[in-house]
Amino acid sequence: MVGRKSLARVVLVSAAFTAAGGTSQAQTKERYWRVDLGVSKSVGADIRDEDYSVGEVINGDPNNTTAGTLSDAGTGVVAGAGFGWQFNPRVRGDLTLGYRRYRLDTSDGSDTRFKADISSLALMVGAYYENDAASGPWKPYIGAGLGVARNKFGDFTGTAPGGTFSGPGGTSTGFAWMVTTGFGFLLSSRRVLDIGYRYADLGKLETSSGNLSDGAGNLLPTSGFTGKLRAHELLVGMRF
Repeated sequence: MVGRKSLARVVLVSAAFTAAGGTSQAQTKERYWRVDLGVSKSVGADIRDEDYSVGEVINGDPNNTTAGTLSDAGTGVVAGAGFGWQFNPRVRGDLTLGYRRYRLDTSDGSDTRFKADISSLALMVGAYYENDAASGPWKPYIGAGLGVARNKFGDFTGTAPGGTFSGPGGTSTGFAWMVTTGFGFLLSSRRVLDIGYRYADLGKLETSSGNLSDGAGNLLPTSGFTGKLRAHELLVGMRF
């Protein structure tokens, strides 16, 4: 089975080859700007202790005997802007900067509830293939992108049956990628309403190791958390 990363590479290479090789439909390049706004639903975060033997913070059972995970970082907003080039009627590419913000608010297997703000700033290069033969104003497309994301896991709090505690957040920077599909609706020769779906893998989430505070002056060791920031996204945007 072809993985998501392999699919992203295939789409990018295919789009680049088409743009570079040229076809009978090749035209003068046209630059465009774009803005996007949408909803981002985190999935498969798998947030857990870096080393469960140190601190045992995220638990998998009520007796705190097995390691647990937090499945997602919540649902948030995504906003982006960028510019690109329409190489020919079927191929375009762009550079975008996207910002995402989530609110972690979920429980582990011991019914300890964790809360934190999580955000991500990602720079992506994208390539898209459009079906310019589609009739009417709707023009379907597929695309993929590669880039870098800086993810911030804010200071967190935990509310357990026996009390509350808080701990330090952290920041990580690394490789990011996405695949997307959608439709462009031609409003005019220079304006396109873009409605699309995107799967984004924004890389690693992590917090710092150190100590948790239980609010009474007691410090508890922690190895820090580690996880992944992945999301399904629905977006509405404008190209002009």
